[in-house]
Amino acid sequence: ESGTGWEEQHAAAAGVDFVRLPIAGADGLNRDNVDAFAKALDATGGEPTLVSCGSSNRVGALFALKAYWRDGKSKEEAMAIGKAAGMTKLGAKVEELLAQPR
Repeated sequence: ESGTGWEEQHAAAAGVDFVRLPIAGADGLNRDNVDAFAKALDATGGEPTLVSCGSSNRVGALFALKAYWRDGKSKEEAMAIGKAAGMTKLGAKVEELLAQPR
């Protein structure tokens, strides 16, 4: 995203682990990126974790897809999780992906 790239240095100075997962909008919503997202979350060991993007739209989409593909949630539960995490415009793409076989 425009204006990013400074976070790693500030996180390191604060003693905070930082992981960047570049997700290119709807084109970045795929199983490989969801797996990387899930692995990054798993690596926190359940510690409080900040997940962000410019609008939370991609964050919500990743949470929705993770909920369905990795956590076994229903399509309805996954969509609710995604919306609660900020998914808006990517909702149609996520619904399309959730319609495919797991």
